[in-house]
Amino acid sequence: MRFSVGLCFGISSILASCDSLARNSSPAVRKELKQEVFFRSLLESFQGDFDNYNQVARDYNEGLSPGAGGGHEHIHCTIVPRENENEIDILASSWVLAAYYFDGVPSKIFRFRMYELKVLEYGMNDENIECDVQVCMNLYTLKPEVEKLLRTISSCPEDWWSSLKDCAQSNLDREPLFQNICKPLPGCEVIWQNTPDRLKHGYLFDSDLKVYDENNCGAVAHAYMKHAPVEVDSQMVPGLRIKIMDELSLWHQQLFINDRGFDLNGNFVYGNQRGVPYKMDRVASFASNTRKVLNQSLAWTLGPNFRKDESEYETKINEIGGITTRFSQN
Repeated sequence: MRFSVGLCFGISSILASCDSLARNSSPAVRKELKQEVFFRSLLESFQGDFDNYNQVARDYNEGLSPGAGGGHEHIHCTIVPRENENEIDILASSWVLAAYYFDGVPSKIFRFRMYELKVLEYGMNDENIECDVQVCMNLYTLKPEVEKLLRTISSCPEDWWSSLKDCAQSNLDREPLFQNICKPLPGCEVIWQNTPDRLKHGYLFDSDLKVYDENNCGAVAHAYMKHAPVEVDSQMVPGLRIKIMDELSLWHQQLFINDRGFDLNGNFVYGNQRGVPYKMDRVASFASNTRKVLNQSLAWTLGPNFRKDESEYETKINEIGGITTRFSQN
């Protein structure tokens, strides 16, 4: 059985409908249906453009500056799904390509990632509670020559996958071929599930342990880094070893990223020092390799082609006190 999952539905209502459809089926079949619906809903929402400009504006109005000031850097996330995957391959695993950049400038990419998502077998979560809906996301870095290529077309994410195909000299239709363009980040696996963890996702709960607005637009999934903290090489500071931690929460119209990095002495390298995640609003969505703007008020963060003129950019940036980083990429 196959389901078409729309963005207007929350995962909880979808799973409830799934239970209704399968109420006369065996427990194993019901779990399989839940698993498939969750995976498809996650893939449908974990794509597109997200930006935290509105959060940065709130920080600025409250006197919070990035870093030690307790505020957030202005960050944009672009997640591009791999198109033309056949039905069987999608259910086995699915790949997306992500880029993160500062201050509404696509050329200021500070991180590329390739993500591979796979449905996990049924089992127990970290709290030894049965969890029948989980997806593992494996993380990969791109090889330097591949990053260099994609940076030349940073404003055209619709072309990223076709450029990777040319770079790998293949159709990218078999997993080993990805070795030509990326390499895994061992120990950095991320687990997605349909319910938040009260400890790992503490930012979602108030003092009474009531979940934060979980039903707002329908919470799709929550994630955590399975082996955090993980020691890796810093991509921004060559030669620096850092420990990283990350939790995420995904709605159809929002993505929360609680990404932090520390040096080996425990000092902050990046991330919000108050433990407040980067709260990113959806700007655009990808479908059939086409980018569709859904939030016109943030369209300017997609780059010059989405602005009336550069004065629009200057006005928006001045409203948050100027650019939030001094990052530059050669």
